[in-house]
Amino acid sequence: NGTLKGHVRLALAWDAKRGVEQVADLIAAADNLAAAGVSAKSVKFLLDGVPAQRTAALIEPYSDMPGFKGDLHIEPAVLKDAVTRLDGEGFQVHIHAIGDQAVRTALDAFTQARGKNGAKEGDVGNIGFYHVGFEPLPGASGSGARGPPVIEGIDPERVPRHVACVMDGNGRWAQARGLARTDGHTEG
Repeated sequence: NGTLKGHVRLALAWDAKRGVEQVADLIAAADNLAAAGVSAKSVKFLLDGVPAQRTAALIEPYSDMPGFKGDLHIEPAVLKDAVTRLDGEGFQVHIHAIGDQAVRTALDAFTQARGKNGAKEGDVGNIGFYHVGFEPLPGASGSGARGPPVIEGIDPERVPRHVACVMDGNGRWAQARGLARTDGHTEG
């Protein structure tokens, strides 16, 4: 009949100022929302920022800021424990992890959850990731001559079965060229 059904799951926010004690509060919040007919068995973690503001957590220092690698917003041990507990309670875990240190930290948390809770038929969680090291394009020159992200040294067995890469920039690319935003997604 042409009807498209939509399914929405609310993601509860992890408070980086608190520790794993908030897991009980998140479970209670999800239960309360479920009683009201809202699915909220999902938690979103903000593990780092973004490269442009030098807030992504890197393994090596930023090239223009010797000695500075960015910071994780959540201690790795806390993240591992929280992801393992939430996964064990049936929550879907979403982690904003942009820098390569944040990505590795997130993958370590998913690895621990899988090890303790076992593989699941669905997601352990989603992780949008980018490695901020870029390879120069062959024959290219200039400050903007960079190629696609390179993800090095990540064991494929440690990557969750469902990975969401959050695309960004395609719409702005199109608009800068006088095209519709959606044209950027087609080209990107």
